[in-house]
Amino acid sequence: SFQKPPEFLASLNASLRRWGLYKNGEPWDEPAPRAASIFDSGTVEALPAPSEAAPSGICVMGERAWVAQDTKLWPVDPVTGDRGKPHVLEDRCVDLTTDGTRLFAVPYGWSKGDPIVVIDPKSGEVLRRIVTESNKKNRAHSTRGVAWDGSHLWVLSGMSGRVDRVDPTTGVITRTVDLAGKRLAGMDFDGEHLICGGPDAVTWFDPATGDVVRRVEANYPIRLLAAAGDVLLLMEQPVFGHDVGHRRIRVWPKRTIIHRWTP
Repeated sequence: SFQKPPEFLASLNASLRRWGLYKNGEPWDEPAPRAASIFDSGTVEALPAPSEAAPSGICVMGERAWVAQDTKLWPVDPVTGDRGKPHVLEDRCVDLTTDGTRLFAVPYGWSKGDPIVVIDPKSGEVLRRIVTESNKKNRAHSTRGVAWDGSHLWVLSGMSGRVDRVDPTTGVITRTVDLAGKRLAGMDFDGEHLICGGPDAVTWFDPATGDVVRRVEANYPIRLLAAAGDVLLLMEQPVFGHDVGHRRIRVWPKRTIIHRWTP
């Protein structure tokens, strides 16, 4: 498994404890207390998300953020959270980025040959699809983020921490860097560093070496992030569980929000 032995054993023992309570007819699953804020440092504001659907992409273009949730692509005011009329996506994605005029939506299966979709933000029309031919021989679905560095796309394979630099015209992978981090999710470029979310932190990486430049611990798992000057917009990875009738429910967050964080 991807978990270290101490982490795995702690999870296993917690499950066995809950099973013992359930077997004896006692209350068996109470979520752990939730921290008051996603970060213990900086300034955090909560903006309403466009919908309650699971988050699947976020980026900032000019004075507008674009948020993908399920098959909807929403224009959002990054200060107030006010939303506009959404576009309907042809395909689901796992992250968004922009070159300032177009949106790039990367699918979970980019790593096995699925194309990056280029979208006109004014109409929602698909302008073209960027195919990376070398990925077609792969079998793994592992894509978790995409970022634009001013001339190229960077695509993240989150579990391994690998990022591939992609020519936006040809789809050819021009460079691969192994980041000093695993289980990453969501990515953006702040003009100097690649920034990634994950289960317990936001991490800044040097794109030349993959080294960690900065790391700030988070109290909630982070699924997506977008840089907007000195501000980061973040969306959580939903945490799911089961109720007493064994029905699947979302435990956290109770309502889907966008965290506006000034570190």
